[in-house]
Amino acid sequence: MKKLKWPLRANLLNQILLAFALLTFSRLAWFVGNAFWLPPIGVDEYIWAHLVGIYFDLPVVVVLFLPCWIWVLFGGAYRSAYPWINKLLFVMGAFPALILNGIDTGYSQVTAKRSGYELFETLGDDANKLTPYILDNLFLIGGLLILAYFIFRYTPTKRQYPNIHFIKFPIKSIFFTVLFAAGCLLGFRGGWQLRPLRAIDASNFVAPEIAPLVTSTPLQMISTWQRNGLPTFDFPIQWPQTETKSEKIAQNNNLSNNAASQWLDLNTKPLPAFPMSRSQGGGWVQPNIVFIIVESLARDYTGFGNGTPFTPYLDKLAKDPKTLYFPYCYANGTKSIEMVPSIFCGMPNLMSEFYVTSAYANNKVNNAFALANGYKTAFFHGSNNGTMGFQSFLKQTGLQQYHGIDQYPSGDYPRDFDGNWGIFDEPYLQHVIGCIDTMVDNKRPFFTSVFTLSSHHPYTIPQPYLNKLPGDEGTVQHTIAYADIALKKFFETAATKPWFENTIFVITGDHTSHSDKEYFYSQSGHYEIPLLVYSPGVDIRGNLQTQVDSTIKIATGKTLSQCDILPTVWSLLGSSNGKSNVQPRLGFGHSAFDPNYKGYSTHFDKDLYYIIQYPYVLALNQRGEVVDYHQQLRNQRQGKALSQKGPQFEWMRATLQAQMHEYSRRIRMNEWR
Repeated sequence: MKKLKWPLRANLLNQILLAFALLTFSRLAWFVGNAFWLPPIGVDEYIWAHLVGIYFDLPVVVVLFLPCWIWVLFGGAYRSAYPWINKLLFVMGAFPALILNGIDTGYSQVTAKRSGYELFETLGDDANKLTPYILDNLFLIGGLLILAYFIFRYTPTKRQYPNIHFIKFPIKSIFFTVLFAAGCLLGFRGGWQLRPLRAIDASNFVAPEIAPLVTSTPLQMISTWQRNGLPTFDFPIQWPQTETKSEKIAQNNNLSNNAASQWLDLNTKPLPAFPMSRSQGGGWVQPNIVFIIVESLARDYTGFGNGTPFTPYLDKLAKDPKTLYFPYCYANGTKSIEMVPSIFCGMPNLMSEFYVTSAYANNKVNNAFALANGYKTAFFHGSNNGTMGFQSFLKQTGLQQYHGIDQYPSGDYPRDFDGNWGIFDEPYLQHVIGCIDTMVDNKRPFFTSVFTLSSHHPYTIPQPYLNKLPGDEGTVQHTIAYADIALKKFFETAATKPWFENTIFVITGDHTSHSDKEYFYSQSGHYEIPLLVYSPGVDIRGNLQTQVDSTIKIATGKTLSQCDILPTVWSLLGSSNGKSNVQPRLGFGHSAFDPNYKGYSTHFDKDLYYIIQYPYVLALNQRGEVVDYHQQLRNQRQGKALSQKGPQFEWMRATLQAQMHEYSRRIRMNEWR
C-alpha cells in the first residue's frame, strides 16, 4: 500500500466533517421551524442536544456517504472522472438528508414528532398532503437546497489536489480495508451496545420532550425501514341499531373520529374513585404502587385460575381478603415486547410490527409515568439494559429510573446470573426491595414496576432448587414454581418494611406460554393471564363493599385486558377530597369499576383482529369482514360457532371495528399525546 499523502486524507476528512456539518445545519433549521411546540429549553440543554445529535448522526453519515468515502479512497484508477464522481456521490448522500429534514421541518409542526418510514406512505397515498407544509417552509427548505448547490459547486477537484497518491485495491490494502469496514460497521451501529442506535434511544441522553431535536429524520427512516405494520382501514363501521348511543351515532353513519371515540368511550372524564388513601397525622397518605409482572405467567399455571397449581403462594394470596382477583383478564399480545405499551400506555397490539420497534415508536403517548404526577417512578428488569428496547421506550414515556443488569451489584453478579438472560428472580426481587428503600420519601410516594425473567426459555433455575419443585426440569411450569417461591420471599421481606402497608401491589403476567390443556391454545385461553391487586394495609374488599353495593362482584366479573390494569388501579388511588388523583383515560384502557364499561380485550394474531368478551370471541380481517364468531367456555375443548346476529354480535363487531379505525388514526396522526 502506498503511503497516504495528506491531500487524500484531507479530502476524506473534509468530506466527513462537511457531512456532519450538513446534518447539524438541518437540525438547526428543524429547530427553528418547530421550536413553538417544544418545551422551553435552556442554552446548556440546547448545546448538549446538538452535541448528542452529532453522535446520533453517525449511522446517517455512514449510510448516506459510504459510497462517496469508498470512491475517495479507492477510486484512483479513474483519475479523469475522479473529481466529478466524487462530487456526484457526495451530493447523492447530502440531497436525501437535506430534503427529508427539510420536508419534516414543516411536517413535524403538525405531527409533533420526527417522521419515519411512514412518511413514504403519506407521499404514496396523497402527495398533496405534504404540499401545505412544504409551502409554509419554503424559506428553510430553499436554504437547504441552496446549501446543497454550493456543496456540489465547491467540492474539491483534481486541480485543488494535483498530487494525490491513490490506494490500489485490494492486494496491498487488505488491512486498511478491513479497518475501514470495521469502522463503518461500528459507526452504523452507533457503538458497541447491545442494539444498534435508533432514534428512540435519544431519550437515554436528554429529556423525552426534546428528543426530536437530538435525532434526525434520516435516522428515523433508517430505524423504521420497513417497520410500519399499521394498515389504513377504509371499511364502514356497522353500528348496531339497538342501543340509544349507537342510534345517535348512526344518524351520521360515517367514519368520523368523534363517532369511534364516542362509541369506545375514549374521553377524559374522571375515573370512578374508590380511594385507598389513609388519614395519618391530620393529613392524607397516598398509596405507593408496585407492579410485579411475571414472565410467562399464564392463568393455566395457577390453582386459583382452576389450572394446574404451580403457584401455592399466589393461590393463597388470591384468597386473602385484602386481595382482589380478576378471573377474566387477557394479555393483548403473546410477546414481552407487546406487554409494555399495553400495560403502561393502554395500547393493545393491533399491528403486524411491534409498536416499540415500529415507525411510530417516537410518538408521544398518554402513559402511566406521565399520569403518575407526584410519584417517584422506576422500572426494574434484571436483564441487559437494551433488551427489547424497554429502556429507550420507557425513558421516552417519562420514566425517571430504569434499572437493568448494569445497575445490579457487580459483586453479586457471578453468583446470581442465570447464564442466559440475567439475574435469577429470587435475588433480583430482594435487590428491588433494597432499591425501593432508597426511593422512600415522606413527601412523595413511589410507583415501581418489576419484570421477572427466570420463567423465560430456556427455563433455568438455581442449582439448589433442581428436582425439588413441581413440573419437569427445563419446562416453563418448573420455573413458574420457582418464581412463586421468589414472590413469597419478596413479600416476606417487604412485610418488614415501613412502606409495605401503604402500598398497592399488582401481580400479573406479560403473556402466556405452553400448556397441556387444549383450551389454553384457543383464541381466548391462549391469552388468559392472572390479575391480583393486593393492598396489605387495607381490607380492600370490605372497603369497596361498604362504598358501593356489589362493586366487587361487578368489577371482577368483567372481561379485562392489560390495557385496563392501570386505570383500574388508578381508581384505587385517592386524595383528601376522596377523588381519583389521576383523571384521564389511558389509551384504550378503562377502569373495571366504571359502571358504563362492559369489559373486553382485543389483540392481533396471524393477520386477524380479535375481540374477546368472555365467553364470546369475534374475529375480523383487514377489510372489516367477520371471519369467526364463537363461544369458548373454559371447560370446552372446542368452541361453539354462533349465529352472526343479535345484540352481542353487533356490539362486539362495532367495538372492534371502531377500535381498529381509532387505533390506526391516532397512531398515524400522533394524537395520543
